[in-house]
Amino acid sequence: MNNLATHEYPTEVAIAAQWALDRKDKTANWNWWAFSRNNPDAEGLKYPDIICFHIIKILAAKGLLDPLEGQPSQYSLNLSDMKKWTEVTHLPNWFEMKILFPLGWAWRHFWIFIFWIISLVISSGLTHFIEKWIDNIYPIK
Repeated sequence: MNNLATHEYPTEVAIAAQWALDRKDKTANWNWWAFSRNNPDAEGLKYPDIICFHIIKILAAKGLLDPLEGQPSQYSLNLSDMKKWTEVTHLPNWFEMKILFPLGWAWRHFWIFIFWIISLVISSGLTHFIEKWIDNIYPIK
């Protein structure tokens, strides 16, 4: 996924995807408010609007929702690959949430970390040589 959100909402996405699969025969059009407090369905998820917007964008980016032509922000469920749906509806456990997801984030941003380390080495080296140069020009008596 291409930086959809700073937080990928794994639990909320899994619950919303399962909720959508359970109601696949009830509606053909899906948009962000289907999971929000604005949905009149008594069994609705009642998530905050911003989380619902991210959930829809995440599901669309994973190929689980297809945009409807001529209707902005309206989607239909893409049920052609149920393997993707089972992967998304998997509720993450504690180990995945606290260990694997942060490690995955760190691995995806590994080159930023390397660049940061190189910049620290260069700046500390320059600082050291500038101090030595100043000490040579203005020796302490």
